[in-house]
Amino acid sequence: VPLSVEGVKEVKDAIGQAERITRSLESFLLCSKDRLERLKGSLNTVAARSFFPLLTDDILTIIFEFASFGEVDGKPDYRTPSRIPRVSRRFREVASRLPILQRFIDSGTQSLERLEELTSRHANTGPIFEVRMRPMQSRLSSAYEYSDDLQEKKAEAHTLFFSRLTSSLSSRITSLRFDYYLEFDFVAIEKMDKHFQELSLPALEVLCINHEDPVFDDPDDLYVQFYRNWDLLVVPALKVLKALNVIPRLRPEVLSGVSECSLSIGRHPVDEASAAEWELTTVMEFLSHLSAVKVLTLDLHGALITAENGDLPTVILPTVETLWTSFVGVDFES
Repeated sequence: VPLSVEGVKEVKDAIGQAERITRSLESFLLCSKDRLERLKGSLNTVAARSFFPLLTDDILTIIFEFASFGEVDGKPDYRTPSRIPRVSRRFREVASRLPILQRFIDSGTQSLERLEELTSRHANTGPIFEVRMRPMQSRLSSAYEYSDDLQEKKAEAHTLFFSRLTSSLSSRITSLRFDYYLEFDFVAIEKMDKHFQELSLPALEVLCINHEDPVFDDPDDLYVQFYRNWDLLVVPALKVLKALNVIPRLRPEVLSGVSECSLSIGRHPVDEASAAEWELTTVMEFLSHLSAVKVLTLDLHGALITAENGDLPTVILPTVETLWTSFVGVDFES
């Protein structure tokens, strides 16, 4: 390049040309990446439509059964089994022959019509149903969402669903899970206590009681523990009990048959300045009834859990084989 005005101009022209080529290549790269993603999506669609018809009904049955086992974290998967029959007519026909795909019942997403359909379709099946009870509530931050009228309607719908469920499937429910937020769901819980203080679930093996906010053990608030007198003793009887932010009150003879128990309290503490405290004595008294427990998980979290020196009962659990404990932020000396 000559050291002159013409040389400077030549270099500038070369830089401009290189920049234009760079922008063009970058644009081409973006277009290529977008096209690649579209092709990958098309490949999944084309492959599914090409290969699924080649699978026999027996292979599809195995795939569907694996898809219905649940999520990785062990929680029931209520969505996948309900979506499988919507893929195609053939999927629906295969799924209709698999009662295990229809074993999940969720009051928060399913209607009474869907419940009646499951009841009639699987009238001759054994104890297979896994139930999740929760009010159908979006909890939007609007005045109407929290209105007494709307809460009353949702509570009525919640109890009606459970009434239909237990009247037709009580002997075929193997797992029952309650999910509540006491601040918003107290009307529904009050109605559950009014209508279902006495109940027999002869096939129930797993009971989960989850509260997003703490439910303190107050004798004046026994309505929260509407299940306290349920008959869960018929063989095989209750074997697994899991509770979040509540120390469940169940008949001592029911607790004595539990082989796996998980208790987690304080994970979602309310305002500590205005809240009551969890007493560790109550936790210990609950544990003292687990005379047959083999797997025990105890998770105490937060400064709301307290205990006074020399005030704790001694609990002997000779059957425990696996023990998991977590005491995060707990003040045992306050």
